[in-house]
Amino acid sequence: MKSMHHDIDRDSPIPLHYQIYLQLKQWFTHDFQPGDPLPSELEIAERFTVGRGTARMALNNLVKEGIINRTQGKGSFLNENFFIPLTKYKVGVLLSKAEFENKDVWEYTWVHHLEMINGIFEGASLYNVTCQLIPEEVASSQHDLEVDGYIFFRYIEEEILKQLSNPSVHLRYEIDLISGFRKIAEHVVQIGYNNVAYIGAGNKDLLSIINTVFAEHDRPVFARDNVAECSGGEQASYEACRLLFSAKRRIDCIICSTDVRAIGVLTYLREQGIRIPEEVSVYGFDGIKKAECTDPPLTTYRYDWKYPGLFAVMSLRSSLDKRTPPIFDPPRGELILRGSTRATALR
Repeated sequence: MKSMHHDIDRDSPIPLHYQIYLQLKQWFTHDFQPGDPLPSELEIAERFTVGRGTARMALNNLVKEGIINRTQGKGSFLNENFFIPLTKYKVGVLLSKAEFENKDVWEYTWVHHLEMINGIFEGASLYNVTCQLIPEEVASSQHDLEVDGYIFFRYIEEEILKQLSNPSVHLRYEIDLISGFRKIAEHVVQIGYNNVAYIGAGNKDLLSIINTVFAEHDRPVFARDNVAECSGGEQASYEACRLLFSAKRRIDCIICSTDVRAIGVLTYLREQGIRIPEEVSVYGFDGIKKAECTDPPLTTYRYDWKYPGLFAVMSLRSSLDKRTPPIFDPPRGELILRGSTRATALR
């Protein structure tokens, strides 16, 4: 059997079958010719050390994309009508002023945006396109940007979008918030904190998710005084935390709507000599790299923020090739327990 690099990240929020699918796609299209027998489902499962069901899902993705044919009793073969996309498209990635030049927004979104851009460039290598980053104001002053298609960040001005006629896709930022905040709330209930506070934006929807879990376990919902609105970054959450503790509340757990805000909370607690997690536990949300390096390391619900960028390239490539576009499946994350929260209930 021809060799290949076959590392998969079992700690990644990206499903194993999707990681395997991406690696098989690159391997099959570069190292095999139409008519060559491909590794069997069992061989792939053994090579990646996964179950046959996982290997089957990866192979089925390749069938749907038209890359391979699978015939019962004969095996899998590279589709004779498939060709490696030699056409190298140029793609413009439009950066919106609302997100990249607004300091209040940029402070807590830049980490996600940079990961999405990393995903775009990783996808560009995989799907044979070249990418260039284009500020929104450049697009507004130059109609012909000499690109074949566009990937848009959100909030590009409508007038600019009307000027650009080439195929385009918008980055999809959706994540499974409900599953994420439910997991955090369930862990809070499991540990048995007595007085939980919340710091963040989007209070109504997110608090509803957490309060639902609390109610399911006969726990009291958030007290109004324990909820602090915070739409900024570290400094804003630092101040929100200061206000919560200025009322001498006996808070023993704080849930934050983002990791950046949780980092501001950790800073305040350390400066006040409050022991983390012995006296107060802190939960973040979204899984930025910096959360691994805080003091103490931050418990968070981690997502793969490269996936939206990778998906955008895959979707645009399909559009440029006049193929059926893939369906976006909002990624699910995982609860990463670190030193900012208790591992077990105190007795």
